[in-house]
Amino acid sequence: MKKLLILGFALLLTTTIYGQWQSVQVDTLGRDLFEIHCVTDSIVFTGGRNMIYKTSNAGNTWTASYTNEDALFLSIKFVNDSVGFAAGFYNENFHNLNYIKNGYLYKYVLLKGGILLRTTDGGNTWTVQTQDSLPAFFKICPIDADTIYAIR
Repeated sequence: MKKLLILGFALLLTTTIYGQWQSVQVDTLGRDLFEIHCVTDSIVFTGGRNMIYKTSNAGNTWTASYTNEDALFLSIKFVNDSVGFAAGFYNENFHNLNYIKNGYLYKYVLLKGGILLRTTDGGNTWTVQTQDSLPAFFKICPIDADTIYAIR
C-alpha cells in the first residue's frame, strides 16, 4: 500500500510540473535553432543558423542580436549579464550549401570552419574572437570574461 501512495504522489507531482510549461515563439524566419541560454529569468539568448536572438522580457518579444549568413551557432554562454560568448560553424559558402538532409547536419560541413564571438555589452554588439578553418566549436564553457573552454 505504501508503494502505491508514493507512486500516486509522484504522478501528481509530475502532472503539476508539466502543467507549468509555457510555450513562446521566436520569429526565426525558418532558421534552425540549436542552443538556448538563460542569462536571467527574463534575458534569454537562442541561436542557430545565421543568427543569435535575444529577449529581455522572458520571450514576449525577440530581436536579432547578431547575424551572419555564413555561420551556424551551436553554443551560447554568458558569465554575467554583460559578458558572453557564442560559437559554432563558419564557412564563407555556408549559405549556398544544402546542409540539411532528413533533419541531420552533414558531418563534413561541421569540419570546415569554426567561429567564436564575444560580447561585453549584454549582446548588443559581438566581436569575432576566432574565425578559422579548424573544425566547428560544438560546446563552450566560459569560466570568466577572459577564460573559456571549448570542444571542437
